[in-house]
Amino acid sequence: MLEIIKRPVFTEKTIQQLEKYNHYAFDVDQKLTKPQIRLLIENLFSVKVIAINTNRLPRKKRRRGGSIGVVTNFKRTFVSVVKGEKIVLFQDSLFLWVCVLFVR
Repeated sequence: MLEIIKRPVFTEKTIQQLEKYNHYAFDVDQKLTKPQIRLLIENLFSVKVIAINTNRLPRKKRRRGGSIGVVTNFKRTFVSVVKGEKIVLFQDSLFLWVCVLFVR
């Protein structure tokens, strides 16, 4: 089940949305539908999901030697959670800000 969720997304914009609106961002397998993502998040993190927004990011071209390939595609998912509930991965937003600033 953890292969379906590729990774949580930690950017300045997603951290701001987390603090203001209680929205969380994940990169998930592109074959998942919104109802499947809802069940997965609710069961995995024990939270009540209000809404889910998804979008597919454009594929990126990579060159290796003489051949050109593409990086595998994924779907970015924005999950709205009931006010007062939190996902454990995103517990301390100040820590996330520090991580984002030092990664650059």
